[in-house]
Amino acid sequence: YYVKPFPISQTTVVRAIAYRFDGQSDIVEKTFVKQDNGETTISQIHEGKQSLTGATIRLTDALVVYGESVNGPHTYIIREGNKAINVTSNNAAVSFKVGAKLNGTIKGDVNYNGGFVSVAVDEGDFSSNHDGNFDQRPITIQPSQIADYPGDLVRIENLTVNVANGVYKAVAKDGQVSYTFEITNGADFGLNHGQKYDMNLWYYAPGANGCAATTRVTEVLVHYAAPEAPTIEGDEYFTDYTTIKMSSEPGTTIHYTLDGSNPTTLSPLYTKPFIITETTTVKALAERDELASVMVEKTFTKR
Repeated sequence: YYVKPFPISQTTVVRAIAYRFDGQSDIVEKTFVKQDNGETTISQIHEGKQSLTGATIRLTDALVVYGESVNGPHTYIIREGNKAINVTSNNAAVSFKVGAKLNGTIKGDVNYNGGFVSVAVDEGDFSSNHDGNFDQRPITIQPSQIADYPGDLVRIENLTVNVANGVYKAVAKDGQVSYTFEITNGADFGLNHGQKYDMNLWYYAPGANGCAATTRVTEVLVHYAAPEAPTIEGDEYFTDYTTIKMSSEPGTTIHYTLDGSNPTTLSPLYTKPFIITETTTVKALAERDELASVMVEKTFTKR
């Protein structure tokens, strides 16, 4: 049992409970990470789950994912493997370029808060290799995976925006489960209530008020999905003639053929019901924003 402070010399997980005559407490644990040569890594910071003062962080092919100013200094997301840190620089001589790969060290104070790691950098000694592409570098994930990427930039598709009392949220389904993300800068991007979007989201803080995450949107595109296939109606068997009617989702057009060939978006446009007097196979597809549905077909037989 514990009687006095003791040293450890290797990375160690310390677990403890308190006993009393009428029972015992819950188990608590804390990981203490040995820094080789006085250095640590992004992975070790996440593993150690503790803040550090004046830490030297070794970067190996660390990618600068994104950067922006939020109420103060410029903050960058730097990812190594699948772990991210949010970095601000207190030194004008230490700067980063989005898209660069970093090798070397940065030094500064580390704040660890429930999986979110921020680093205020004072010094840096690293190489920065850049391919000329300054695009954001999100990781595309499913909504259910968000908890694995604190502090990182993620891309989630087919999010439906909800706006109420000036609060912006986005909802996405993953299987049968819905996930809600608070978006603190939704107004800056003019997000519309009820619209579907694909978004790059900076997951910068834990979720609150029933949300899976608190995020800032960094890039947004209207989500375009291929429309559902149209429906084709008429008398499947007829003697003299039958009237063909087609319908599809609002905002779509219908293209069709009657000669047995498969329709394309260049095929005749359906505008109103029409009559056929011979056995005919009608094939059709719906189009919206240059995206076509699957083709459907139906044969109408003259008796």
